Amino acid sequence: MLVMPRWPIALLASAVLFLLEACPAEAQVRVRRNLTVDDGLAQSQVLTLFEDRDGYLWAGTNDGVSRFDGSRFTSFQSSDGLPPGPVRAVRQSADGALFFATDRGVSIYRDGRFTPPPADSGLGEGEIAALAQSPDGDLYFVRPGGVSVRRPDGRFERLAVRGLPEKPWLMAALPARDGTLFLGGEAGAFAVRSGEARQLADGMVFAIHQARDGAVRFGTDQGLSVLRNGALEPVPGIAGPVLHIAEGSDGTLYLSTHSGVLLLRASGLDRITTANGLIWDQVHAVTETRDGAVYIATERGIGIYDRGLVESWTADTGLPEGVVWSIAEDGRGETWLGMDRGLAHRRDGRWETLLREETVRAVVAARDGRIYAGTQESGLWRIEDGRARPLPGLPDRFVRALWEAPDGALWIGTNRGTAVLQDGRIRKLEGLPSPMVTSFAAGPGGSVWIGTYGGLVLWKDRAVRVWTEHDGLADDAVWSILPGRDGSLRVGTARGLSVLRDGRFRTIDAQGPGPRLTNDTVYCLLEDAAGRVYASTNRGVNVLDLRAEPQVVRILERADGLSSIEGNLGACHRDARGRLWFGNVSGVSVYDPARELGRREPPRVRIAGVRLFDKDLPLSAMAERSFGYRDNYFQLAFAGIEHAAPHRLRYRYRLAGLDRGWTETDRGSVQYTNLDPGQYRFEVQAASGTGPWSAPAALPFAIQSPIWRRWWFVLLAALALGSAVASVLALRVRQLLALERLRTAIAADLHDHIGAGLTEIAILSEIVAHRTGGAAPEMGKVADTARQLLDKMNEIVWLVNPRRDSLHDLFVRLKDSYSELFSHAGVLFRATNLSLFERVRLPMSYRENLYLIFKEALNNSLRHSGCQEIELSVALQGRRLEVVLRDDGRGFDAVEGRRGNGLDNMKSRAERIGGRLSIEAGQGAGTAIRFVGALP
Repeated sequence: MLVMPRWPIALLASAVLFLLEACPAEAQVRVRRNLTVDDGLAQSQVLTLFEDRDGYLWAGTNDGVSRFDGSRFTSFQSSDGLPPGPVRAVRQSADGALFFATDRGVSIYRDGRFTPPPADSGLGEGEIAALAQSPDGDLYFVRPGGVSVRRPDGRFERLAVRGLPEKPWLMAALPARDGTLFLGGEAGAFAVRSGEARQLADGMVFAIHQARDGAVRFGTDQGLSVLRNGALEPVPGIAGPVLHIAEGSDGTLYLSTHSGVLLLRASGLDRITTANGLIWDQVHAVTETRDGAVYIATERGIGIYDRGLVESWTADTGLPEGVVWSIAEDGRGETWLGMDRGLAHRRDGRWETLLREETVRAVVAARDGRIYAGTQESGLWRIEDGRARPLPGLPDRFVRALWEAPDGALWIGTNRGTAVLQDGRIRKLEGLPSPMVTSFAAGPGGSVWIGTYGGLVLWKDRAVRVWTEHDGLADDAVWSILPGRDGSLRVGTARGLSVLRDGRFRTIDAQGPGPRLTNDTVYCLLEDAAGRVYASTNRGVNVLDLRAEPQVVRILERADGLSSIEGNLGACHRDARGRLWFGNVSGVSVYDPARELGRREPPRVRIAGVRLFDKDLPLSAMAERSFGYRDNYFQLAFAGIEHAAPHRLRYRYRLAGLDRGWTETDRGSVQYTNLDPGQYRFEVQAASGTGPWSAPAALPFAIQSPIWRRWWFVLLAALALGSAVASVLALRVRQLLALERLRTAIAADLHDHIGAGLTEIAILSEIVAHRTGGAAPEMGKVADTARQLLDKMNEIVWLVNPRRDSLHDLFVRLKDSYSELFSHAGVLFRATNLSLFERVRLPMSYRENLYLIFKEALNNSLRHSGCQEIELSVALQGRRLEVVLRDDGRGFDAVEGRRGNGLDNMKSRAERIGGRLSIEAGQGAGTAIRFVGALP
């Protein structure tokens, strides 16, 4: 519902008389964006705006208040404790509490809650028309019939003011820096000193403001007045009601009216209305945030004004054509644009077009007042007294670049060479590495830098020096050249920006480490008064600080007001006022570095919310809080407060106690799952574009260990477990010692008794066979069997003996068992580094199977391969054992070899001990038996 003021007839009548008598300034002001209820605003009628110390923007509406962080609204209404109805003013006291003026009294917001003022404040539930704050921290509450004040110590007082009318219907107050309290309302303007009010003027007063220079201005139903010599004087050129006054960081006064916003500058007046993109012309308030954004409160929402940092002209806003190839400024300060269809000339605030049938790729305003235009169809033209005349004699009709040298000579770059126009004569240059020339710049000692498709050229007295990729240049296609005031040379190429300093190139591109461009194609380069370099690319204008360590300071893009982020070759210019012009595929944009605030601090960041599983937790209860070990699934939301360029916000976060470093993101939340018990500290920082990081917002918390992981429980459990383990180990040691003694005894008994008996049987059998002269052949068999049993028993004794459990003993036994056969067969057996495995112990079963595998392998090599050399290699990596037995024999067919049982038995034994056996063999290529397995 529209809230009508108490002065409707007078207000509407004076609105009809509103006139803007000043001529419009050259700048084309635009509203970048409008915010409405669709964006989360509580209600469309916005009556007041206020930025708090944390950077949040509060918008008082006709039904509640909304808090804005630059990206999202959080709205509060009567259901949150705020009195219903309109919120007319917002202020913040020295202790951080926020005060809201409503038609039903004052509401105080602190620690996330709305509360009424103390009962002894005297404010009651009556209407509060306005709030004002003095430099020393006093907070003034303006009621229709009087004024109350809250002192910094929290005391409330009702001011006794003599001399006011019985019904002043006050609407505004200003505690001035000299101690005077100015009041305004339906009865006029008053100055209060020592409790005595003096009327300054009659008529309605809606707003009072003191500027930085000390001037006090009054917004009235008749316009704007300034206090001079104790009386109000109207400001010429402004008529009609001024409802609110605000001052920008650059000194601009923003006047809220029913016909838009007036911008009062030293250079004149501008106006922001629906014609400039504002959602509605009826404006209640304007405020500029600390980061330079200008917000406008209207009857239909909030408009965001770009402050003229980037102003653009396109075909939709009066430009004759969309594609701009070149820019120049003549001695009268008038602008010339080379375009796809003609040469545009801005005069008296309007654009005129010459050479309509030509594509003008280059334009120069010579010091003698003549304009030269290079086209891609018919060559070079000279414009003088509004008439264009072609100049013949060029190497080619396609002119890409024009430049006036300090001596007045005009240098002309074409697709097929370079020419110089001087004293009415054109001479051609020879010796360039490429006929296609793109750019020129003044070089040292009267020389000229020339950009070509074949590299960078320095021309002096017909002598040519060329730099290419082989010399460190980023690319041979040079698009732009910019000599620096520090003696360096900046070269824009097709693959980045190269900086020539002290004879060496350094390149900044879109892929390399350190500072990166948004795009490698650097079409045009400019430098501002502060020494910053502007590189126009196919992805916006990159602003760089090349002093000390180079860095990309910021990016100018569509959200900043550029008509397009896609630039054009050579389309940039710095005018006499220091403004930077950039041509692109949709028009031309002007950036004024002098208006750039230059961020003194990064955006602020706040932790916006915490969720435990699916439950929201109050932030006030989170700090230093401990959670149970099952409460370990968190989602943390955070928000950077950035009003000027919220699209540039980026974040980085870490959870101390878990994360080793920072993680960058452009999202406003992160989640952590299954956190282990411990102490944690969540930290998040924000930055705008490539700017510095903010101070971190932090949230410490802890996750408790379960009872079985508490120190006392762990200690008791460790003691109990230690006792149990000690008992088990003692028992196990006793068992192992007993088993080892048993194995030693068995090995000794086998060797001393059974071995001796078998030896005796073999000897006696041989004696009997000798005495009978071989008459009893069975006795020879008895002797052979006894010897075989003795060999088998020796192997069993070796396996049982615990003193021979090492991997080293296994292979020594294998080698010694066949040493005699090796000698008889003339086979060389090599095994190296077996001593390395003396400490590698093996269980008896593992040792037995491994021994039998390679015993069978040695038998096969000696019996079937006809080899002359056998090599045994052993490797151990961690617990992985690899044994390879390789001979140089005749080999065999591995497929045919599988028909026997020997190889199958070997593989079966390998699998039995958890290993894998492979056979590598081929006819005439020798054989390799490879075992791979893990030690137990």
